[in-house]
Amino acid sequence: MFLLLKNNKKTHPGAKMKTYKILPLILIFVAFSMSGMATLSATNSLSLSGYFNDTITGTVTISNTGATTITSLQSSMSNFAGYNYEITDDIAGQSIAAGAQATFKFRVTIPQSELNNHDSHQIGTITFTGSNGTSVSDTSTVNMEVRPRLAITDVDITVDDDDESVSEGETIDAKRGDSITLEIELDNKFSSSSNNDFDNVDITVYNDDLDIDEDKEIDIDSGDEETVSFSFSIDDDADDGRETVEIEARGYDEDGILHITVFEFDLDIEVPSEEVIIRDASFSPSIVDCDDSAVLNIEIKNTGKKDLDDAMIEIDSDDIDFELNELIRDIEIDEEDTENIQLRVNIPDDLKEGTYIFDIISYHGPSSNDDSDTSVVLLEKIKCTPPTVSDSTGTSDDTTVDDTEEEIIVNQGNSGTVLPSNVVYAEPKSTKGFDFDNGTIVLLVLVNLIIIGAIIGVTAAIFKKK
Repeated sequence: MFLLLKNNKKTHPGAKMKTYKILPLILIFVAFSMSGMATLSATNSLSLSGYFNDTITGTVTISNTGATTITSLQSSMSNFAGYNYEITDDIAGQSIAAGAQATFKFRVTIPQSELNNHDSHQIGTITFTGSNGTSVSDTSTVNMEVRPRLAITDVDITVDDDDESVSEGETIDAKRGDSITLEIELDNKFSSSSNNDFDNVDITVYNDDLDIDEDKEIDIDSGDEETVSFSFSIDDDADDGRETVEIEARGYDEDGILHITVFEFDLDIEVPSEEVIIRDASFSPSIVDCDDSAVLNIEIKNTGKKDLDDAMIEIDSDDIDFELNELIRDIEIDEEDTENIQLRVNIPDDLKEGTYIFDIISYHGPSSNDDSDTSVVLLEKIKCTPPTVSDSTGTSDDTTVDDTEEEIIVNQGNSGTVLPSNVVYAEPKSTKGFDFDNGTIVLLVLVNLIIIGAIIGVTAAIFKKK
């Protein structure tokens, strides 16, 4: 530090000016001297990657960013626990001129202890020192990412028919009741010539909160790849929020070494304030022939966050041969409750053979804009073949089975009974007796006459004897 001392004695004005001119000159000299000092700079961070048991080469560049030469360079490697390493291109004793660079090379072998540590992590440090009258130094960190020999290379997800590829750590939107399919591709990264197969690879898909716990087992030959599929559904009572789904594959190679690889992604479960989903819908029977009606069974569930008192179900078919539009209103259904609804649908007498499509739409409110879910139900009409019934004489005649009129009921799972105002009733079928033709009638008359004649003859014979 330089001090400018002030002389309290009176001096000539010119002398005072000279004293103050010295200060800028000193500062310029100091700045010039500092710029001439040597500065050692090494690669700050070095990232390496490879498979277990591979030997990897690393290169560090050392620079002299100052204005003077750095001499007596030295290096030291530390904290490489478990790794075998060697220096292949050392800088020991070298010098680096101002503005020049030097190269330091080394090799490390990935140990078995690092086999399943697939995240990039620091494995050691390299310190470089030199001198230019004063000591200069810098340090490089070395990071390693151990690639798996048993690798999950691709994951595709389908959420209710919406298909996309998933990256590690990505977030996928989903909701209660969604059906999810995962297509997982796994590779055996051993070379095909190594004959190092993975037998009985165990793949699991897991999340405890979503009650997902699926597993399968496959074999993967060396240098080969296999794809495995998993399907599951989001529970109707799943909580709102983000959940991490873990895919894990583990298998032993031919040397008995266990390989493990993990892939994670998030499902962001969105629970709407109001929602009614259709859990199931079907006709009973689903195939009709001579039937004049069929019962449509619908199961719905309130998967929203609120109790509802005006939910609706719409049943619609716009087929020209079977037009139908029914609306069941004012359904009360509490949060997480289910409702079972039955609707008897009349079958037109002249309905053609074929398959008919019915759209089922659920609404969480009274407006047509409040739709929540849709489903499709099929009803098949086949040729009518009436059953036969035997009479007392042993002959068979065609009859139509009698049917009783039935009322459509809305079965409320946990909320009491709601009868919609537009309940549909079955038309009662007509009932026929035995159908006799003219020949049968004549035959019956003759039989009766013979019986009467026989009775008269027997009676006459009895009186004659008397």
